[in-house]
Amino acid sequence: MVPRKSCLHQISKSYFGGLKSVDQKSEDWYEWRRKGIGASDAPIIMGVSPYKTPYQLWEDKTGRRTEEESNWATRRGNENEPRARAHYEFIRGVDAPPRVCEHYQLRWLRASLDGYYEIDQQKVVIEIKCPGKAEHEGAKEGKVPAKYYPQCQHQLMVTGADRVDYISYNVDIAIVEVYPDREYISNYLQKALAFWQLVQTDTPPPFVDRDFRHINSREVKDLLHQWFGWRGTEHEPEALRGCLDHEKTRDHQRWRCGPYRVDRGRISIVEALGEA
Repeated sequence: MVPRKSCLHQISKSYFGGLKSVDQKSEDWYEWRRKGIGASDAPIIMGVSPYKTPYQLWEDKTGRRTEEESNWATRRGNENEPRARAHYEFIRGVDAPPRVCEHYQLRWLRASLDGYYEIDQQKVVIEIKCPGKAEHEGAKEGKVPAKYYPQCQHQLMVTGADRVDYISYNVDIAIVEVYPDREYISNYLQKALAFWQLVQTDTPPPFVDRDFRHINSREVKDLLHQWFGWRGTEHEPEALRGCLDHEKTRDHQRWRCGPYRVDRGRISIVEALGEA
């Protein structure tokens, strides 16, 4: 059942040693975020993120790898976020400072909000993106990109807010009002619970194709055919070495070619995905 009431929890000394303001890019913030599921994790869990897979997110949450450095688009967004917020605050006549919060029951559900305010008994979250031209034009038509919709619904679930104002900023500003979708939230919550259970039990989620480096090589494909055909025979070690030591595969932990996926960590697993 999806909780229908929620409240904001300003992070205080129990998380940040008494700091009154939270630097959302500080080491403490990254550690706090790693110990729960945040809004930016929601698209990954729902399988619509173009940036990260559930397995990669699981690696982040279990400490197997550190979060990647910001790319150019992320840095651009961080630099423009204060301008976008100021623009929004001016046209709406509000003060919407950034906030960090946790769900009032499920404390591992967390959100770092680009802004939050209350007006006329309405609780409003703001989510700022600084996208390219195509996505910005879509926002002008009232469309939220599919890769950001789960993030908005996560924020609504965690905060109990009445709406998220999705702000698209690219020279000018577009605002799309997003309201709670109870059916979507219910479905998402079940998936978030299942994913968090995998984190808690140190159980990896299934791989998807994007977890494997794609290698387009007829030679490697022929070697895989040979290996697949020779499994369990005296010729398997030779075929195995041929596949793993090839110049196009030797530097990759997981890779795919033709109908096969190979994981060096579980080298006995060679999965046939279909007919060659």
